[in-house]
Amino acid sequence: MKRIAFTLVTALAVSGPSPADLITQGLDLKQSALGARLTVTQVKSDSDVLRIQVGAEAARNIKGYGFVLTFDPEQFEYVRSEEADASMISTNGNAALMVHKNHEAGRVAVGAVQVDGSSASGNGQLAEVVFRKVGDAGLSDFRLVEGIMVDLAGETTEVPASVLQNVSLGPTDYGLQQNVPNPFNPETTISYQLRESGRALLTVYSSLGQEIRTLVDEVQEVGAYTVRWDGRDSFGRQVASGVYFYKMRSGTFSDQRRMMLLK
Repeated sequence: MKRIAFTLVTALAVSGPSPADLITQGLDLKQSALGARLTVTQVKSDSDVLRIQVGAEAARNIKGYGFVLTFDPEQFEYVRSEEADASMISTNGNAALMVHKNHEAGRVAVGAVQVDGSSASGNGQLAEVVFRKVGDAGLSDFRLVEGIMVDLAGETTEVPASVLQNVSLGPTDYGLQQNVPNPFNPETTISYQLRESGRALLTVYSSLGQEIRTLVDEVQEVGAYTVRWDGRDSFGRQVASGVYFYKMRSGTFSDQRRMMLLK
């Protein structure tokens, strides 16, 4: 038996809603003898909001669940938790009772239970956890670190850590950062990020709009990248001191920034 110390909604043997009985601070858990798993996937959203869905696979007669999801608080801020559309434990049209509690920065516990007497088996979605982006790097890991499932009889079973899934997220938007250092001599580093895989083009121009050098021109995967410019043109010649611009294009994204070479 093991105790997991996080606030969780569970009806256990309760047949109807009773707030005093639904919330516990610790649960005595049985080790799972089944192959049930909790899964986590990224749902595409806009540049400021990210939605993470948690679901179940190989579940058997469950009416409730609970999990702890960790994240990087320097990159994301927890907003709310809600039932996923077509939640597998709410197929009768009755919403499950749900609680969510952000215990500390970088950690949120979510739980829900269906009290209409129904249960669910198989695969499906359970909950959607919403985050707001607060950092600039655009990279983060979301990890399921604990999980339980509640069956129709009210027994609470631990989901083994070995079958909990994690998701490593790429950037939630395109981005082109200011070069570092700036001003520079003799070289500088440019960072950028791609929300989708595709051709990336990064080019340096003079203040008159003349193309000086193409630093990147290739198909790249989703992710964050850095490239160094040594202050030379496409023929290997050192350029003069002055103001230069670098422009990035990928898909429908386009942005440019100003930099200065001082000798």
